[in-house]
Amino acid sequence: MNTKTSSKGIQNKMAGWLDLPKDIVLNLPKISMIGNMQLYIENHHGLIELGAEKVRISVSTGEVVINGDGLTVRAITRDEIYLDGNIQSIRYNR
Repeated sequence: MNTKTSSKGIQNKMAGWLDLPKDIVLNLPKISMIGNMQLYIENHHGLIELGAEKVRISVSTGEVVINGDGLTVRAITRDEIYLDGNIQSIRYNR
């Protein structure tokens, strides 16, 4: 068994036992949307690609790809990204 996989499994069980949010304990991305106009991602690791029709964001377990029209970054901090535009699809790649 991979040590990283084993560690994540233990952290997952601990989060359940202690009733802690898994996104924080496991450093997983948390994605929220308002309609198809706004997207909010917590726990990101930076932008990979930024364009009006495609945005790629690095996360701890891969990347999140957002496709749409008129995509813009409204705000970005060390842990959060806010996107605006006409969001057509969101895909998660490992």
